Amino acid sequence: KARGIVAALRTMFPEVIAFDEIGTTEELESVFDGFNAGVDVITTAHAGSIEEIRSRRVVSGLIASGAVKNVFLLSKSIGEKPVKIDKKEVFQ
Repeated sequence: KARGIVAALRTMFPEVIAFDEIGTTEELESVFDGFNAGVDVITTAHAGSIEEIRSRRVVSGLIASGAVKNVFLLSKSIGEKPVKIDKKEVFQ
């Protein structure tokens, strides 16, 4: 994924890049490259709670960087609405 993000940045000049499950520091660095180039990124990070988000170094690092605009917790239950979380809650 990280190489794909970099390739897209260099060749496609996107406004937005979307991909599933950020998980490695290499992917995080490529997201920062995109962010610094003015590209918005939409990604997921599978976590069941705020505590789990805190425990994932890459995800918490991305949120702490200021590059994240919104954080939502999605339920596995069908029909439940996503819960928007204030980014500040992640680091309390």
